[in-house]
Amino acid sequence: LTVYTALMEPATGRLESFWQYCRDEDAPCAPW
Repeated sequence: LTVYTALMEPATGRLESFWQYCRDEDAPCAPW
C-alpha cells in the first residue's frame, strides 16, 4: 500500500480513483 502511495504521490487526485478500482483484490490494480 505504501509503495503505490509513493508512486502516486504527485497524482493525489488520481490516487482516490485508483484505490476505488483497487478495492477488489481480484481486480487488477491499474492506475493508468
